[in-house]
Amino acid sequence: MLSKFFQTIGKRVIKGYKPQRLPNRNDNIIIAMSSGVDSSVSAALFAEQYPNARGIYIQSWGKSQSLTNPQFEPCYERDWKDVSRVAEHLGIPIEKVNFEKEYWLDVFEPMLETYNKGWTPNPDIGCNRFVKFGKLREYLDQQYGTNNYWLVTGHYARVLTPSYSEQPHLLRSLYTAKDQSYYLSQVDPNILGQLIFPTGHLTKAEVRELAAFAGLTATSRKPDSQGICFVNNSQSGKFKHFLEHYLPDSPGNIVSIEENGHKSVWGRHQGLWSYTIGQKIGISMPQGDPKYAGSWYVSDKLKDSNEIIIVRGRDNPALYQNSVIITDTFTLDPNFHRLTRAAIEQGELFIQYRSLQDPVSVKDCHFDKGEIVLKLDNAQRAMAPGQYCCLYLQDRVLGSGTISRELSVATQAVRKASLLTKRIQAQVISNRDSTTITKSDSSPVTLGDYAAQTIIIHTIKKNFPDDKIVGEESSEGLSDGFVSEILSQIRENDEIFHKNYPSKTNFELKDTPLQSLHEVRDTIDLGNYEGGSKGRFWCLDPIDGTKGFLRGEQFAVCLALVIDGVTQVGVIGCPNLSLNAFGGSDLLGYESFGYLFQAVRGQGSYFASAVIDNDWKKVHVRSIDSSEEMVSLEGVEKGHSSHDEQSQIKQFLHITRSLHLDSQVKYCVLALGLGDLYLRLPRSLDYQEKIWDHAAGNVLVQEAGGIHTDAMENSPLNFGNGRTLLSKGVIASSGPPGIHDRVSRASNKIISSRSA
Repeated sequence: MLSKFFQTIGKRVIKGYKPQRLPNRNDNIIIAMSSGVDSSVSAALFAEQYPNARGIYIQSWGKSQSLTNPQFEPCYERDWKDVSRVAEHLGIPIEKVNFEKEYWLDVFEPMLETYNKGWTPNPDIGCNRFVKFGKLREYLDQQYGTNNYWLVTGHYARVLTPSYSEQPHLLRSLYTAKDQSYYLSQVDPNILGQLIFPTGHLTKAEVRELAAFAGLTATSRKPDSQGICFVNNSQSGKFKHFLEHYLPDSPGNIVSIEENGHKSVWGRHQGLWSYTIGQKIGISMPQGDPKYAGSWYVSDKLKDSNEIIIVRGRDNPALYQNSVIITDTFTLDPNFHRLTRAAIEQGELFIQYRSLQDPVSVKDCHFDKGEIVLKLDNAQRAMAPGQYCCLYLQDRVLGSGTISRELSVATQAVRKASLLTKRIQAQVISNRDSTTITKSDSSPVTLGDYAAQTIIIHTIKKNFPDDKIVGEESSEGLSDGFVSEILSQIRENDEIFHKNYPSKTNFELKDTPLQSLHEVRDTIDLGNYEGGSKGRFWCLDPIDGTKGFLRGEQFAVCLALVIDGVTQVGVIGCPNLSLNAFGGSDLLGYESFGYLFQAVRGQGSYFASAVIDNDWKKVHVRSIDSSEEMVSLEGVEKGHSSHDEQSQIKQFLHITRSLHLDSQVKYCVLALGLGDLYLRLPRSLDYQEKIWDHAAGNVLVQEAGGIHTDAMENSPLNFGNGRTLLSKGVIASSGPPGIHDRVSRASNKIISSRSA
C-alpha cells in the first residue's frame, strides 16, 4: 500500500522541488489521528512498513466545558472509540493525550475575546499553532527527544524541500478543493522538516480508495467533518447558539445609513459577535419600495454605538476594498520581506483571507513597521478585522497575520493633524486674541490644539470604536463661534488632504465627516479617559509645544497606543522640522510640512517626509563613548524644566554642546542621532509629568536604541498610573547604559540636594 502511494506521488513531482522524503525504517513515526478518513489513511500508509509507527489522539474538549445534547454521545468519547478501532485494525498502539487546558487558554478564550471586540476570528489556525503542532510537539520532544521522530497528520497540504536548499517549504495540497495550508500558516517553521502530510499529495477520491483497500470500510464512507465537533453535538448544533453560552447578550440596533447621514433602524441584534462582515441578514424590509428591495448584508459593526450597519445588495461597493492591512505577522522564512517583494515583481504573490477561496493577486506591498499594507489587483469582498490573511508565493506559504490597522490609522491621523496645524499656524499667530485661550494653569491652548485633537480622536473612534483616549484638551468653556471655526478648519483640511496627499499605499481610513458643533464638542471630550494599568488606550497631545507653535517655531503632534501601562505604538508629526538646522540632511519633500516619526515596540523606529508615506527610513541613536561627546537637547521654555540644575548636570558631565527646541521634537532629534541627551527635571518635587508629553517619545527613543527613564531612580517610565507619571522628571539618552547611569546619578544627586 505504501509503495503504491509513493508510486502515485512520484509522478506528481513539483518543478524545483525534491521528491517527498521517506523516514528510515526504524524511525519513530507518530500519527495524529482524529477518527476521520484522512488521518486513518495516513496511519494505514505508515503502519504497513514501519515497526515504530503509533497513533496519538488529542482530546481538547471535555466534560467541564461540554454542552452536549443529551441524545448525543460526546464527540471526544465517540472519536476516541473510532480511533481505537482503527488503530487496533492496523495493529499499531494508540495513546490519548489531554490538552483541554491548552486549547481553552490558547485557542478558545482568545477566540471569545476576538468575538467580544466584534471581530471575526479563526480558531483553527490557533489550534494548529498552539495545540496540534505546539503542545503536541513539546510532549513528543519529551517522549522521544527533539528531532527524533516524524509527525504524520491527515492535513491536505505538502511539505517539500526545494532543490536549491535544505529548508523545507509548506505548500498547498495537490487537491486544492480540500487544501488546508491556510490553517497551517502559523505552524512553527522549525518543525516542518519532521512533518509528513500524505493526503496532501492525493485527491479525496484516492484517499477513500486507499481506505477501502486498507480494509477501513466504515471509515472510507465517513462524511467529511464540518466545523467543530463539540459545536455540532451541542444543544442546537449551530455555532451562533453555541457562542450564546459564552458571550454576554448585548442587544443593539441593526441600521442602514441614508445618503443624508440619517440612520434607519430595521431590527435588533443580540451582540456584535452574532454577525460577521458580508453576512446576509434576514430581516424584513419594505420590498415594495425599490430603494429597499432585495437582500441586505452586514457592512460594518460599530462598537461605540453597538450598531450593525447593513447595505443593500451582495455586491454593494461598501462591502469591497482593494487594500488590506495585516499585523502580528507570523513568517515561515527569515527572508520573508525579500521573498514578498520578489514575488510581487514576478506577479506571483497571492493572499487568502478565507480557506478555499480563489487566490487573490497582490500588485504592491508596503512594510510599515509591524504592519504590512497590501494593494490588491481586484477589490475583495467582506474582509473583516480579526480574520487571518495568508500570503503565498505561488503555492508556497510565506506566512500570515491578522487583518488590522492600528499603525496605519495612527499615522494617517497624525499626518492629517500635522497638515492642519502647519497650515493654520500663521493664521493663529496673527489672530492670537481670537484663536487662543489661556487655561487655568496659565498655559495657552489654540484653535490648532482643538482642531488637531478633534481630527485624531474622530479618526481613532471611527476605526477603533471601543478604544479609550487620554487627550489633553476638553471643550468646556468653548463658545459656539470658536467651535464653528474648528469645524470649518477641519472641513477645509479634509478637502486639501484628500486632494493633495492621497495615500501611496491605497490605504483609506474609515471616516465620515463631522456634521455639527455638538459632534465636535463630543469628539473633543472623548479624550477624557483617566488612563490605567489594564487594557489599551490611546494617549494624545494635539500640539506639544504650544508656545513654540505661537512663536512660529518647533511643535509636535503626538499619538501613542498604550497597552497594560506600556507604550506599544508611537507616531509624532513634526511639521516645522528641518534637519539641516540641527546638523542633519533633509529629505526631499520635507518643506511641504516636515517629518513623521513612528515606532512599534519590537519593530524599530522610522521616519519619512510627511508627504511621502512609503519611503520610511530606519533611525538609530548615535553611538558615543563618553558623556563629553553628548549634545544636550534643551527646551526653550524654562517652565518645563529646571534649567539651572540642567546646567549643573552638564557641567558635571563635561557636556558643552546644546540644541534648543520645543516639544517632543527633541525625542525625534535624539532618535535620529542628532542629539544625545534630553533632561526634563522637575521644578518642584511634587510635580508629576503628564503622560501625553512623553508616551509617543518613549517607544520612539527605545526602539531607536535609546534609554528612557525617570530622572532620579533610573527606572522605566510607567504609563499605567493614570494621566500622570509617578516619576520625578525624565531622562532620555542615546546611552550606552553606563553613560545613562552616570547622568541619572548626577541628576539624583542634584535634585536631592534641594531638600538638604
